[in-house]
Amino acid sequence: EDVDFALKAWLIGDGVLHDPHASIGHRFRTDGSAYSIRSTAIPVNKLRMARTSFGDHAWDEWLARFRGLFSETEWREIWAGFSRRRRSVEKERRHVLGARCRDEYWYAYRFGLPWPAR
Repeated sequence: EDVDFALKAWLIGDGVLHDPHASIGHRFRTDGSAYSIRSTAIPVNKLRMARTSFGDHAWDEWLARFRGLFSETEWREIWAGFSRRRRSVEKERRHVLGARCRDEYWYAYRFGLPWPAR
């Protein structure tokens, strides 16, 4: 979530505040009773983040790389999970791409990331 929010904020020209003294507490439970998530939830969320934030070229390149991380069976399940909410993803994408004043290439350069590069 934090990466998703921060990326979108930078792309549309907003800043992200950093508090080096912030404290965050987490409660970890060993019995798993707090919550459970499907094994596909994290990859589906990564797909959503990339689709809503990246332009067409970077999306196509990122998607090909990401898909290669999974078996065909895993990928079908991940893609199905992503596709179930595709309509809302595309709506969010139109908003982000329409509002952004920077692109993913600027973001990568700004933060010294090796990808995406022109």
